[in-house]
Amino acid sequence: MLNRKLNIWLLRHFLNSHCIPSIIINNTVRSFQRSVMNTRTLFPLLFTVASFSASAGNWAVKNGWCQTMTEDGQALVMLKNGTIGITGLMQGCPNGVQTLLGSRISINGNLIPTSQMCNQQTGFRAVEVEAEQASEMVKKAVHSIAERDVSVLQAFGVRMEFTRGDMLKVCPKFVTSLAVFSPKQTTTINKDSVLQAARQAYARKYDEETTETADFGSYEVKGNKVEFEVFNPEDRAYDKVTVTVGADGNATGASVEFIGK
Repeated sequence: MLNRKLNIWLLRHFLNSHCIPSIIINNTVRSFQRSVMNTRTLFPLLFTVASFSASAGNWAVKNGWCQTMTEDGQALVMLKNGTIGITGLMQGCPNGVQTLLGSRISINGNLIPTSQMCNQQTGFRAVEVEAEQASEMVKKAVHSIAERDVSVLQAFGVRMEFTRGDMLKVCPKFVTSLAVFSPKQTTTINKDSVLQAARQAYARKYDEETTETADFGSYEVKGNKVEFEVFNPEDRAYDKVTVTVGADGNATGASVEFIGK
């Protein structure tokens, strides 16, 4: 309670010092208070509904949250109208025990402001939640998940991957932005064929040894093309590998473009 009062006092002091009209100050403070209340309400709810029956590659619904597990089993990705939550499954607080900490997550490069909690209330497991204050950012991130087979999540200082799987069948009823998402934006591809073509093209430009250590990460489907952002750890450089896909889902060609260091 003391921290919350101090934060509100600091907010008022900052706005007053910048000669902001009192009506705007009051509205801003009320918005801040609503954000804190939303966050405190969402945290226990998010952790309560985290369904450990969800598995990597499959989506499940519990109490209105559509969720899946990351490939490494370290976290649950949880979606609901206008918000995203990440629940850590490994016990321990990466940033120490805290009641409420300003944070952010990244999904496929889309940054989302969040609040993080990790204490006895969450079973000493880290939980990140967007407090319904950045709906457009959330919508963009959700659509980026729907557009590709494999998504990259950055949370708790760790890089994790999770798959789209049956998301477009399970989640639209609970995430309305997916209900109007066009299936045309997704393409059925032969992942093995596409990855093989990408690696072969990369090896032709560099060599087999460099290809073995390169991180092909996630990819994005754009029409009949699949784009990989490849990281070369030895040179700390990035390349874009574009694979063309035929009507049967198999790769028909690939090219490599240097992005930079």
